[in-house]
Amino acid sequence: MIIIRLGTSNMDTSSADRLLFLRENVHDIRRLGSDWGFSEETIERCASKAMCAPIPGHYSQICLQDISWENLAIWFKQLQRKTSTRTQVVIVVLCVVFFGYMGVAAAGQGSYIGECMRDIEYSFSFYTRLLAVPFHRLMKMEDFYSSECLVDNPLYILPEPECDSCKNNKGVKELKVKIKTLKLHLLSYPLVHRGLQAPVLLEDVQSAVRKEKDQLMHHPVDCTAGWAAKASDLARDDLLEQITAEKNFSCVWNSKEKMFLGQLMRRMFPRPSIIPPETEIALQKYIYIDGHGGQQRTLPPSAQGGYSWYAQGQGKRKVVFNSPEGCVDICNTFQITMKEGDILTFPSGIWTVNVEENGEETSVGFLGHILP
Repeated sequence: MIIIRLGTSNMDTSSADRLLFLRENVHDIRRLGSDWGFSEETIERCASKAMCAPIPGHYSQICLQDISWENLAIWFKQLQRKTSTRTQVVIVVLCVVFFGYMGVAAAGQGSYIGECMRDIEYSFSFYTRLLAVPFHRLMKMEDFYSSECLVDNPLYILPEPECDSCKNNKGVKELKVKIKTLKLHLLSYPLVHRGLQAPVLLEDVQSAVRKEKDQLMHHPVDCTAGWAAKASDLARDDLLEQITAEKNFSCVWNSKEKMFLGQLMRRMFPRPSIIPPETEIALQKYIYIDGHGGQQRTLPPSAQGGYSWYAQGQGKRKVVFNSPEGCVDICNTFQITMKEGDILTFPSGIWTVNVEENGEETSVGFLGHILP
């Protein structure tokens, strides 16, 4: 199944422009179909189907280019005319009961939803996303795609900090003995591996982006400068000059769990040799580019637990491990200076890990997560 997510590259882009972009870029689907050996007829059918969805109980379809506030109002009026008031009330009650059940089930631990319920849930979610397309003109919806929760769960209780996990750590240990692969338990405390990988310079990032520039024109990056809004902007010839001229330049390139972006970042920052082969690398990855005086940032922990690894591709940065809130009297705060080619491994979510303000040289860093 091929799933297309709608997103907005910036707030000024109109809904019509975004839908036009989607129609013009279904070549991604066609390219995949060609790679997989599908016939032209099958590829065209998949591309057309991706743009439209059948309306339950009708012979017509909802197509993305037709979705607007006005058309939604017309569709709802048509449904009202074709169904009785009693039927409408029953549908509303069933929806409330269903989503109430799903909310309670999600709040519990180890809850199980059968195959039938999953199918129903998917159908509801599909049409909810479809009907939410007009909201894309009001807010930057793609920021929520990787969010663990969009609505606060009133039954969720923030777990108490596990101070035992950090109380015996007084600093980052330097692994001076070269080993091919770490044992999994060695990832349970901060370790720095000096010169483990080749430096990844700003020019290397430019080169990798340049090769895929056409594919990166609509992938946003979060930078402090207006001239760097999309990943493709990192391919410009005067990138270093622009960063040097920009005061306190900082840029975060988030893969947002997109397979293509994750693979591209992995080419620049390959899996470290010391990572145990039985572990998996999470899709969520980050590349950080900072100029002179680039801002301090907090490294986001893995939403799935496990471990994290930070690589210093270029420059030198100070990384600070802050004691968890509630463990200040038990756990220590400590720091480590990362140099080009160094890799730092640590358990994710125990400390608040900050990369301090950048010095005078350009800095390129990377963050990935490891799932045991």
